Parts: sequence; structure tokens; C-alpha cells
Amino acid sequence: AEIAETELRQRVEAALAEAQAQSAELTMMLQRQRAQCQTMQAEREELVKAAREDAQARHAAELELANARQEIQQLQRAHQALTQERSGERERLLLRVRFVYSLFFLLSPS
Repeated sequence: AEIAETELRQRVEAALAEAQAQSAELTMMLQRQRAQCQTMQAEREELVKAAREDAQARHAAELELANARQEIQQLQRAHQALTQERSGERERLLLRVRFVYSLFFLLSPS
């Protein structure tokens, strides 16, 4: 009976030691997984932050582009107005020159 009790005790101690070893191994695995999870969470937060910054930069660039387009349109309108004004001035100047030549030829002795 003593031998059976000793043998049983040894088996229980061996099973307990094995369970403790497995528990320690599982604890280590859990700690590694937690560390990986924290690393992944930090990376995710960095990606979210970068995405927000990109979105803000894109929005600012879109606003800048819209402003530049408006400015180009205003400059084109101003250029068109100046071109029309100069065209009108040129026409008036040509009419004056023609008038002066006509007067010159009418008044010149033939």
C-alpha cells in the first residue's frame, strides 16, 4: 500500500509539475501575444493618425487648387477685358489715323 501511495504521489507530483510547466508556457505565450497586440495597436494608431493627416493635407490641397482655379478664371476674365479694351482703342486709333489721312488728302493741294 505504501508503494502504491508513493507511486501515486509521484504521479500526482509529476502531473502537477507538468501542469505548472504548461501554465508557465501558456503565460509566456499570453505575454508575447499581449506584446504583439500592443505593438499592433500602436501601429494602428499611427496609421490612423497618418490617414487623418493625409486627409487634412488633401483637403487643404483641394482648397488651394480651387482657389488657384478661381484666380486663373479671374485673370482670364481680366485678360479678356483688357484685350477687348485694347482692341477698341486700336479701332479708335485706326479711325483717327484714317480721319487725319483723309483730311490731309482733302486739304492737300492737288
